[in-house]
Amino acid sequence: MMSREKNLFEGVDHYLKTGEITKDAFYHGAHGNFIADLAVSIKNDLKEKFISNIP
Repeated sequence: MMSREKNLFEGVDHYLKTGEITKDAFYHGAHGNFIADLAVSIKNDLKEKFISNIP
């Protein structure tokens, strides 16, 4: 299993056992932040501008 997936599943297991959320379990870097920001902007119709390179 890839490290991001492993960290996510371990983070979920840790949360289910303890109720605590670890920072690294749900952090997916700049690309993940970009996708989350884009999704929030579209959902809330914020009219924000994003640069995307689509071949």
